[in-house]
This record gives sequence, structure tokens and C-alpha cells, in this order.
Amino acid sequence: LMAEEAYFYLQDAFQRPLQSRIPIIFYESHREFQVTNIIYQLLSEGVGGFTESLHNRVVVPYDGSYKKLEEVLIHELTHAYVNDLDGDFGAARLFNLPRMTFPFWFDEGLPEYLAVGGEDNYNNMFVMDMVFNSYLQRLETVGGYYAYRLGESFLTYIDEIYGRDAVMRYFYAARTAGTMDVATEKVFGMTFSDLQQRWRNYLYRQYTPYLQTHDVPY
Repeated sequence: LMAEEAYFYLQDAFQRPLQSRIPIIFYESHREFQVTNIIYQLLSEGVGGFTESLHNRVVVPYDGSYKKLEEVLIHELTHAYVNDLDGDFGAARLFNLPRMTFPFWFDEGLPEYLAVGGEDNYNNMFVMDMVFNSYLQRLETVGGYYAYRLGESFLTYIDEIYGRDAVMRYFYAARTAGTMDVATEKVFGMTFSDLQQRWRNYLYRQYTPYLQTHDVPY
């Protein structure tokens, strides 16, 4: 039932149905998930789920929280949804039409945005810490775990300022644009650098007032 609800939620976001069924493998514990044979590389404790691209299968464990399970399921189903949509690009590959590979912050930020959409305090504290301690990185240079957090934050900003439709238009524009600048100009009428600076200014306005009401931890 949770997977079906996640599917209809994503179908509404992407505005098109899946072209094929997505297998979902659930494990009843993280320990059993870590020894899965769906893929052969060893999984660290920090891996909460994955999407196996060869057969477009979603693999997730149940860790005791249905809320967390739903978030991970939506995140991984988003990857599978994008993989399924990529099946429509056979003609584009045949005729050498432009196709852009998403930067890592977008590739992981979109699933996080659709899964939690800025509503997870644990996630937000990373962004707040970057703002307060002056190490907020630019999206084109960010990697690893911070790419998830900043990608989600950036797309959540677009949602709050321009609406969810703008996020998905941005996604579709980025799939065919040669660069993020081209996609950003097409959807927002500005450069990627300008849009990113507006997001950074938004974060400072959002979090700076906390310095007046909360103590800084030492």
C-alpha cells in the first residue's frame, strides 16, 4: 500500500505514468539488507536503500520506522522513475539529440526533495550549520553526503518561491539541456549562478534570526 501511494504521488509530480513495473525488494532488518545479493558490493551501515539500475529494482530495509521507510521508498522510487523515463530517450540517442547527465547534487537532491521536501529537521541542521559556520558550498563543487542536503535545500527553495511545477519543469529542462545554465535560463530566465545566489541569500535570511533567539553550541 505504501509503495502504491508513493507511485501515485510520483506520477502526479512527473505528470506521466511508468512505462514498466518496478520490482521492490523489502528486507525486514538492516542486517539482512546489508548482506543482500541483489548487488555484490558490500553495503556500509550508512546505506539506507538503493536502486539497482540493470533491472531497475528498488531495494530497501525496514528499520522499525514506517515514516523513515516511506521516505527511503520515495527516494529510491524516484531514481527508478527517472530510469524508467530514460527509456523514452531511444530516439534522442538515435538522432544524437542533446542529453545532459544530471550533476550529483541534482541526481540525489531531487529524490530527497520529493521524499522530505525540506521538512526533516535532521537534514536541515546540516544546512544551518554550513550557514552559521561559513562553509556553505556551491552546488557545482559539493559532493558526498552534503550533495544530498544542499540539492534538497536548493530544490525546496525553488518550490517555495516558484512552486512545485517549476521544480519539475527544471527537471525536464535539465534532461535535454547542454548545461545547467541553459536549463536555468529556459525555466527561470537567469543564469544558474544567479539562481544559486538567490537561494544562498534565502538561506541566510531564513537562518540568521535564530542567532537572536538561540545560543550557539560550544
